Amino acid sequence: MRYIITYDISDTKLRNKLSKILEKYGERVQYSVFELELSEREFRNLLSELKVNGLLKRSKGVKIFIYKLKPHLVAQIKRTSSKPSLDSKWLVI
Repeated sequence: MRYIITYDISDTKLRNKLSKILEKYGERVQYSVFELELSEREFRNLLSELKVNGLLKRSKGVKIFIYKLKPHLVAQIKRTSSKPSLDSKWLVI
């Protein structure tokens, strides 16, 4: 399943911790936006890792948004980029 994760974190240490975790699971497409192609098990592992690192608890200055994309929507996404995307079905210009 495809996921888009975006975040707005004011604390540099927490922001760097989150980005290092996300880089293990997917591709950074903008400074605070990641694309991930994960199985249900991988997604659960990611959530567990975020929880262990204190990134899922509500705290001031930490906003993390996780969007799960249904397959029929992934096929409709168009993006421009200088590097390949995770999925060859995406339009890359």
